[in-house]
Amino acid sequence: MRIRWVALPAAAVVLAAGTWYLMGPGRQLEPRETGAPGRTIILHDGRRIGVVERGDPGGRPVFYFHGFLGSRLEMIANEQVLRRFGIRWIGIDRPGVGLSPVDDVGSYADWAVDADELAEQLGAQKFSVLGWSAGAPLALAVAARLPDRVDRVAIAAPITVMDVEELRLAAPRAWMFQVRLAGWMPGLMGRRLQQLDKRRQHDPRGFELERARVEVPADANVLSRDEMVQMMIPDRAEAFRQGTFGLVHDLLLMSRDWGFEYESIRVPVRIWHGDQDRIASIKNAEYLAEVIPGAEFIPVKDSGHYVALTQAEAIIRWLARR
Repeated sequence: MRIRWVALPAAAVVLAAGTWYLMGPGRQLEPRETGAPGRTIILHDGRRIGVVERGDPGGRPVFYFHGFLGSRLEMIANEQVLRRFGIRWIGIDRPGVGLSPVDDVGSYADWAVDADELAEQLGAQKFSVLGWSAGAPLALAVAARLPDRVDRVAIAAPITVMDVEELRLAAPRAWMFQVRLAGWMPGLMGRRLQQLDKRRQHDPRGFELERARVEVPADANVLSRDEMVQMMIPDRAEAFRQGTFGLVHDLLLMSRDWGFEYESIRVPVRIWHGDQDRIASIKNAEYLAEVIPGAEFIPVKDSGHYVALTQAEAIIRWLARR
């Protein structure tokens, strides 16, 4: 009997600890100081958004929404290209990434309100948007909610629209597993990402080269170039700057309704997607091109998920059109 009275509370403690480990939020780390370029814009309610500006200061503003495990530092084109086409590049950190504190945003559409104020503070009355991978829903949401501000929308390798069964079934299993795990066991997903970050910290260059070789072999030649690796290393560090809490929430947003009607987008939209993409199915791009009025779909032969990099100049050229 005594053993039972001891065992039951002990089992309860173990069960509670296990539940917290699997279901609880990822551990929030103190933000790391990376020395990376950028600044924060303070919104009217006191929340902050991290941004960095590149290219032509007097050029056409382009809001850039980065991919998963990316940050405001993610660049698809170098300074020379941006200046040649007269682009004022504004890279923006999502909540919980880089310089943007964690913020429990309910849907991608909610973020359009912040983008509106951000544009006002940056003096960008009219601007274009570019979203790569997990940044695609934000770019489309801003276009849908701010039709009087947005000129053009460029999308590269969009993630799966989760409320469309056909797209869920076509999505790579590894990607779907991450999204599902974030919803079912956010604590465990956070710890998986922590392990990933430890590998990155141990050998940043080797980490990027290995991910390119294994995850995006079609783009490996481009990503193995020294200038690309040098861009990716600080960008990845900023993604993990605040730990993994914001990254897990990023995955949670992907599993929810995006919060706007695709048919409501009335500005020019062009979508690029590589036919060798192993992270996001090309069916995502085909679907969005079908439901967004007038959208153009550009399939890219022999290109993978990093189609934004391999097609950087074509994307920038299109965004620069008047």
